[in-house]
Amino acid sequence: MQPTYNIDNPNLSYEAKRDLWRIGFGLQKVDNLVPSAYMESLAEKQSRGELTYEQVYEDATAYHHTIDASTEEADLVSLRIVELLSRRGFSFSPATLLAIHKELFQ
Repeated sequence: MQPTYNIDNPNLSYEAKRDLWRIGFGLQKVDNLVPSAYMESLAEKQSRGELTYEQVYEDATAYHHTIDASTEEADLVSLRIVELLSRRGFSFSPATLLAIHKELFQ
């Protein structure tokens, strides 16, 4: 499954977007994965509406290919979590959780 990263919910407030990023980063910490400071700065810009998910993905990917690959999994999976949670109609169900796991760890 190819990442989409082009689904963005423009109706979400800054606070809601910021909270989604906090959730994404927090879920990574469960596995002792910590996002890069660079990804945190991209998340802040996306929350303010300055970047789309696609732009965050492109910038993070370029960063990890040229500067630091050690936090790539934490950064990209956090982005996938935020994207999934921001979709309209998101709900927690067994089928949804299975689909989410498959999409996050592609």
